Amino acid sequence: MDFTRAITFVFHERDWIKKLFIEGIISIIPFAGFVHLIGWASEIAKRVSRFDSELIPNPATWKYFSNGIKLLISGLVYYIPWLLITLILKIFSWTWAFVFSGGFEKFGIHLFVFLNDIWNFLYFFLFLFILPVIIQLFLENEKIRETFNFKSVYLRIKRNKQTYVTLFVSLIVSFIIASFGLSIFYIGILFTIPYAAAFFSNLLGQTNQII
Repeated sequence: MDFTRAITFVFHERDWIKKLFIEGIISIIPFAGFVHLIGWASEIAKRVSRFDSELIPNPATWKYFSNGIKLLISGLVYYIPWLLITLILKIFSWTWAFVFSGGFEKFGIHLFVFLNDIWNFLYFFLFLFILPVIIQLFLENEKIRETFNFKSVYLRIKRNKQTYVTLFVSLIVSFIIASFGLSIFYIGILFTIPYAAAFFSNLLGQTNQII
């Protein structure tokens, strides 16, 4: 992966300031903006993988919102295991509080809270690790059912472990970049959020070229 290209390609695009600014405004709209940002970013990854000449699309189209909805649904499905384990831990905690009392009760409740926190932490990063694979499978034909091909998810990661570790780190870096805008009277996020999304999407598109 060419990190220099991922960092700088935005500045070589036609009307890049306008495109980032418009997408930045859209992205701060509660829920709908986040969904649109997902679809917009996935379009960048698709264009990079196809070696298109224009990589940053014009924002504010129904297609990107629609694709964002599909990817969001996929993500929610992948969070079902987290929900089930969390529910089981809650049931154990409630049962413990019902059966025991005093110090033994407090010990059990604190233990289950600790286990739940550990589970939340681990699953969040596990999800971030497999997220690039989910997006790649979706972009092959923009069908949501492709993202639930769990065997393909496993095999892609198994065959390209180093690549997906790099993408995982890059995704975390993109979150940090996006947060920089908060330090500029919050206005900066209008640029840092779409820029961070474009940065990661470029790397994702590059991996599509070689996988």
